[in-house]
Amino acid sequence: MVDLLGGDPFDVWCARPEDIIVGKSMAWAEGQSRKHETDIYEMLVFQYGGSDQAPGLVLDRSQVDVRVKVLGEETQALWSAIRKAAQREAQRWTDSDFRVE
Repeated sequence: MVDLLGGDPFDVWCARPEDIIVGKSMAWAEGQSRKHETDIYEMLVFQYGGSDQAPGLVLDRSQVDVRVKVLGEETQALWSAIRKAAQREAQRWTDSDFRVE
């Protein structure tokens, strides 16, 4: 339930990170669009960057692993490659002087 100042409260539905990543993986498996690869990568860099997040926004990677597995070897390989690249990028930013505090 969201309560805005001066407005009536209303319910809001938000997708979990796992659902978005799996959905984008499914779409990638159908058409192999770079857009889905980039979206997943950016989400993971944010996740691995260690920023303070609400509990519902923390990625359950094991759930994604299981759900991506049924999409085939090619999609699994993409998921693995994106994960590794995002971890390297997040580490690079964590180690750099450019991080925001």
